[in-house]
Amino acid sequence: DAAPADSSTFHSLANGLPSSRTTTTALPSFVTIEAQLRELGAAISSRWPSYFSTCQCLVFVCDVADVSQWAATATYLAELRAYRDSLLEGKPVFLLANRAEDLDAMTLEAACVMMGLRQMQREWPQLTVLFVSALDRHGLEAVAQQLELAALQHPLSGGAAVAAKGDGAS
Repeated sequence: DAAPADSSTFHSLANGLPSSRTTTTALPSFVTIEAQLRELGAAISSRWPSYFSTCQCLVFVCDVADVSQWAATATYLAELRAYRDSLLEGKPVFLLANRAEDLDAMTLEAACVMMGLRQMQREWPQLTVLFVSALDRHGLEAVAQQLELAALQHPLSGGAAVAAKGDGAS
């Protein structure tokens, strides 16, 4: 059911996977564990919680450079945070802020404030925010290391990492 892994998997995750259905894809070859990502687009965000019980971790991808999406991202994150003590309890949650290279430090900090990331990190210890570039691969090895660690610390037979993507994640 999974597509073959290749180095473009994270780039594909952030750019162009359909947002109206789920897609399961294998992780790229530089990840040394066996795992799958299940992409759940924003169009089916009401169904995201139905996948949480079978996942090892949650990966949320947002386009941090798209100012028009900051409010929507904050809304999605608030909805996800509501499950931190139930369906996501004890599971690592990763926010991949893609296209961070397109912002200067001041704008990046403004994005963090608008999306409530600093406060959310204080209130939700299992949340890790990683600034990445799917295009030039900046930060993707750190993501792979974090996913590997999560899989080792939270084994779940047959589970997948759930990758939720807000509208406009590119």
